[in-house]
Amino acid sequence: DENKGFGDLLNEKLRDYTGVQGLISTKKEEAQARIDRITIQITDDTTRLDKRYDIMAKQFIELDTYMRKMTSQSDFLKQMFEPETKK
Repeated sequence: DENKGFGDLLNEKLRDYTGVQGLISTKKEEAQARIDRITIQITDDTTRLDKRYDIMAKQFIELDTYMRKMTSQSDFLKQMFEPETKK
């Protein structure tokens, strides 16, 4: 070990960083795990928002239908109570 030169020490350090269990590999795996978690979260959030959109679209259609019925009834009642001279 006493005969190691600068090149040997540098080579060992590079192996520590680039080896299978090295720092770079570990950081890469951590980053990939984080990306995987974020991707799953995005998928789950998108699914949840799509469901919410579907519910709101259905509620809007129901509200629109109800408003049309109310307008129709209002028009009918106005017509019923108009004085005969306006008819």
